Amino acid sequence: MRKALFDNLALKLIALVLAMSLFLVVKSEGGALTTLDVPLLIQVPEGFVLVNEPTKAAAVQLKGKWSTLKALSSEELGALELSPSPVEGRSDLTLRLQGLTLPNGVTAEGINPSTVTIELERLARRTVPVAADRALSGAPPVGYQLGEVRAEPPEVGIVGPASVVEMVSRVFVEPIDLSGRTTSFTEERFVLPDRRGIRIEGIDRVSVSVEIITRSREVVAKKIPIIVLNLAQPFELLPQTVDVVLVGEDEALDSIDTSPLVVTIDGAPEGGKGPHSVQIDIKAEDVHNLPPGVAVDGARLPTIFLRTTPIPTRQDPTGLPANTAPDGKPLGTNGNVIHTELD
Repeated sequence: MRKALFDNLALKLIALVLAMSLFLVVKSEGGALTTLDVPLLIQVPEGFVLVNEPTKAAAVQLKGKWSTLKALSSEELGALELSPSPVEGRSDLTLRLQGLTLPNGVTAEGINPSTVTIELERLARRTVPVAADRALSGAPPVGYQLGEVRAEPPEVGIVGPASVVEMVSRVFVEPIDLSGRTTSFTEERFVLPDRRGIRIEGIDRVSVSVEIITRSREVVAKKIPIIVLNLAQPFELLPQTVDVVLVGEDEALDSIDTSPLVVTIDGAPEGGKGPHSVQIDIKAEDVHNLPPGVAVDGARLPTIFLRTTPIPTRQDPTGLPANTAPDGKPLGTNGNVIHTELD
């Protein structure tokens, strides 16, 4: 083996010298190659939002003197700026090497990937209520009852892709624990959007006031009307009113007027906009316009049933009016209370 190592030693030395010479020539004449990652900067058109996650960098192959390339960093090259057209939908953007800042003697030979796919959607804004009551956990001690929960301001602005903003009916706040609470209190909480791509615009922190009521006795408020929110289709409701057990101190219950009380439910369909039927459990926070010192016994609230129906048109072969069900019963729209029974 040692003999094989030294066989043709002169030829081997000549080959080594030639290889080193070639290497030095390549270095001195700018023939070296290297690859650096450069960031991509997408200039989103005004009034639009980027709804996908394109690659954040591209690999650029550079050619030049080895000494120059070795000292070069991605930061020195700068970012590749992309300016898509203000059009909704998906599009492919070509990455152009002309946007790079290159030192003298260095050239850009190629880039990978050569295109980037982006998806734009129109930006939308909307004002929605703050559902501070949904942040509550735990319960006051025995003898105390949760009363009214209010957020100030009661509404905030949201901004994001139009298709997502359309689906947001409310926003939430950071959790609030009621365990051990025996007196009313107010705390500040950050507002939390519950959908990806949505951000709070303007005020992102609210004051949440929570009323804790001493539970002395109870009364039953009968036939409280129900209002259906976030539903533009005709619908049927059973029952149309509910009885609510109210608790509180004697003085508050003795003078209570139940006529302003109302129950609201969210009728927005979860699986789309077509006809649907759903069973809804009424919660204490769904009862509104309670007077001070009065709360709802959440353990004794009823369940209601909501059914939407297709919207008949004037060309309907039945010849019924546009706000009439196929069975001839009147239907309501846009959240109005319906005075009709389910079949």
